[in-house]
Amino acid sequence: MPASNPDKPLGALFVAAARDREALAELVAAVVGNAKAKSLGQLASWFGVSVNTIKTGWRRSGDMPGREGAWPLAEILLWKLRRDVAPAETEEAQTRRSSLDRKREADARKAEADASAKELKNSVAAGQLLHRADVEREMSEHIAVVRHTLTRIPAQLLPQLPKKLAHSTSEIVRQEIERALNLLADLSIETIE
Repeated sequence: MPASNPDKPLGALFVAAARDREALAELVAAVVGNAKAKSLGQLASWFGVSVNTIKTGWRRSGDMPGREGAWPLAEILLWKLRRDVAPAETEEAQTRRSSLDRKREADARKAEADASAKELKNSVAAGQLLHRADVEREMSEHIAVVRHTLTRIPAQLLPQLPKKLAHSTSEIVRQEIERALNLLADLSIETIE
């Protein structure tokens, strides 16, 4: 059944077939020759699969070479290799490409993060940004001064008000100031932002 080509040893054909589709066709022809299977049973036997695999898997794809009574083994072998091996090569190439893409994306994200960090550092150095702890400390000091000043207002108003209304008015003012200060104390930096 197999044909042979004395000009090219099979080992050389195998090496060439790994690199070139034409060499692959030459290898298949050298191994299989022009043999044809006369039935699906013979074809299944030659490939080591069931007749059902050929009927339901291979023939349904619509592009398997051959016809009833004449199934060219070399053409079918090439068809099967192209169908089964080419996608694997494509998947491998896609995996390599997607790995390269992921590395490029990661490098780009790192470069962006580095640039952002450098901009932030420059902004702090130029005095355009302040540290949160510094702002909180400064705000606390100002609020303490405001609290002290506001709590003194009722006592300062007392001598200026008519004697009959002085204590009640002073108490109302004190309560309103206390309420405002309590609201202020309940606010957090996040609420103010």
